Amino acid sequence: LISIGKAADKNMLLPLIKKIAKKRNIVLHATEHTHMYYKKHGVTTSRVYKVSEIGKIPNISDLLQRRVFDVIINIPTRDKVVSAKEFTDGKLIRKGAIDMGIALVTDTEVALTLFGNLIAAERRV
Repeated sequence: LISIGKAADKNMLLPLIKKIAKKRNIVLHATEHTHMYYKKHGVTTSRVYKVSEIGKIPNISDLLQRRVFDVIINIPTRDKVVSAKEFTDGKLIRKGAIDMGIALVTDTEVALTLFGNLIAAERRV
């Protein structure tokens, strides 16, 4: 699952996501704005609905329960961590990933490293 807030972060990850999207055995799921951004740049993703979009299918909450995701890339728009009592979609996605034991990446540099390592590992095979 890919859900990235800032356009700059989407831009930074675009070259590697393009390479990964070309792999036949990988399905990239993305939330609305991330999906539209990558679609505009020629990357095929499967659009998923956020947790708060109740009743819309496929919903991240349902997909989390079914353990569809191997990794969740959820990079928030905000620059610094803010303690808030309300649950945003991003917080619900991150909490769901942790609760289900799914690898979670919340930093662009870590996502770059992860995608770079995936591509490098496939070259060695």
